[in-house]
Amino acid sequence: MKKSWLFKLGASALALSLMAACGDTEEETPEEEQQQQEEQQQDEEQMEEEKNKDEMENDENMNEEENQNEEENMEKEDENMQQGDKEGDTNNTDEDMNE
Repeated sequence: MKKSWLFKLGASALALSLMAACGDTEEETPEEEQQQQEEQQQDEEQMEEEKNKDEMENDENMNEEENQNEEENMEKEDENMQQGDKEGDTNNTDEDMNE
């Protein structure tokens, strides 16, 4: 009977000591973990910045291509208009001659 009583008392004391030693999990993270988290956050921010830069460069390249295409189209339209004017001039002279 004494052994049973000692066993119960020892088990209770062990449980209390474990709870006291490991029970508080609301502590702040150690400095190493904080540093790792900060480094990881910085890496993520750098990756995000690089991604944004790449997107901006792609947008700029697309805008440049669009501007070049617009300029080419405008040049072609000008050429077509000039050719149309020349054809109109020759048609007018033919009409003038027929009158």
